[in-house]
Amino acid sequence: MYNYVEDRQDVVGLVVDLMLTSWNPPALHPDAWETSVAAYARSLRDLSRRWPRALPISLDVDAPATSVHPDLGVSG
Repeated sequence: MYNYVEDRQDVVGLVVDLMLTSWNPPALHPDAWETSVAAYARSLRDLSRRWPRALPISLDVDAPATSVHPDLGVSG
């Protein structure tokens, strides 16, 4: 594997990229914030169900800074 990646951090970065590109978060609407937040939470739940080991790994390893939501323009 290390012929293709430099270290474990590279693997984590690739997995985070793959995970986030597979996520299609719903648009956030200030006028309907309650339903927007509920839909966002459901999309996060679906993402965590698809990638069940992502959260424990992200707590163990420094995940690269990524966008939280395209509508927010916030980096985490």
